[in-house]
Amino acid sequence: MTTNQKNPADKQNFTQTLDFLKNISIPRYTKSKNSKIVEQKIESKFHEIATGIDSEKYKSRASTQEFKASTAFMSWLLNIIHPLVGILMIIIFSLALSGNYSAAFGVNIILFFFALFNRQIIYFLQFRVIKYGKQFPSSNIILDIKPQKSSEGNQNSPSKDKTNNSNGKNYEKTIVFMAHRDSIHHRIPPILESVGYFLGFIGGIAYSIHLFFVLLPCLNGACSAPPLKEIIWGLIVGIFTFMELFNQKTNKSQGVIDNGSGVASMYYLAKKIERGGIELKNTRVIFVATGAEELGDIGAYEFIKDYQSQLPLNSTKFVILDSIGTKTANTITYGIGIPIKHFSPYLEVIARSTNKKMGEKLDYQAIPPLLQVATDHVPIYHKGYPFLLFSSNSFTIFHTKKDNWNALDKRSFQSFLVFSSEFLKKIDRSPLT
Repeated sequence: MTTNQKNPADKQNFTQTLDFLKNISIPRYTKSKNSKIVEQKIESKFHEIATGIDSEKYKSRASTQEFKASTAFMSWLLNIIHPLVGILMIIIFSLALSGNYSAAFGVNIILFFFALFNRQIIYFLQFRVIKYGKQFPSSNIILDIKPQKSSEGNQNSPSKDKTNNSNGKNYEKTIVFMAHRDSIHHRIPPILESVGYFLGFIGGIAYSIHLFFVLLPCLNGACSAPPLKEIIWGLIVGIFTFMELFNQKTNKSQGVIDNGSGVASMYYLAKKIERGGIELKNTRVIFVATGAEELGDIGAYEFIKDYQSQLPLNSTKFVILDSIGTKTANTITYGIGIPIKHFSPYLEVIARSTNKKMGEKLDYQAIPPLLQVATDHVPIYHKGYPFLLFSSNSFTIFHTKKDNWNALDKRSFQSFLVFSSEFLKKIDRSPLT
């Protein structure tokens, strides 16, 4: 047990955090009445903290950013994009079976590039379609905490390049903690859903490469009959991609892990700042409980759109909290692709050193090529902001009724909260480079 966990004040913080998590862990799909109830509960706590924070040390403000959301991305874009891979595979199969090898070869080229660049296509369209369809209200709940100017000017900072040298602000950097507050239930189990994605896009690439070699001889007249045995497996794989059409989204998941745990983690950190357990001298911290993440990261997109002018790229970092505290290890996602593109070397170094000091409680991972990971980091990544994503393996329970209080491992959750507290303290002490 760490020193922080033995501290009575920290024990009280953890108990209150669990109570808060229980309070907001009700089915809260964005369009539901429960969504508004949870929104009000979070607003109340954020306002309570903003009022309780020492006004001589910090300038704090709780606010609500309202916006319109739609189900256009989740309900029809994904219902087109995912099955389209299967449709192309079935078309190729049909053309080859009928002996039209030239047309099959042409469609196969389309399949290859569509499957290969599927993630980029989705990201390109994601925030362009959300303005279509029926609009309904949602919101981001924001708690903004800024260090006040000290009477001694800039002596709090370890960095000579203090932000207030140019604009009068007494902080060097801004850290935005972001966690979505909505939950969702999918009819199809997450493992089966992921199999459909994998077979569609990885299978689509594999099938198209295989067909290049199968169809080339046929184009030259070397096939006396359609190569049925060589191409029929694509028909089977293609059918799996149609699962998304039957994947009804409803309001049945309590969302304790995904993502009440992320919002509760922000509450824990904010309470520690309020009570003096974390003292910020060089860092502005913004906590954002985003709405409509499960409909396509809409809340994060709206936050960036409205607040980008206040958040310089060179001094703003994001920390995304999504699904913390399962029995498996909590994870730091630090990059994407091969070779790995690191999201934020600055935050990664601090996270790794904090984790090492705590005895390597968190695992590390990078997002593999072609794999689509959708959470609030998507609009942040595409705007060029540095960030880290913290999560845990909730693969078997997220978006299901199993995401309930029994899914939470309190030891794992508490361990992450202690880590996040030390992580934030170290960020405040670490100058930007």
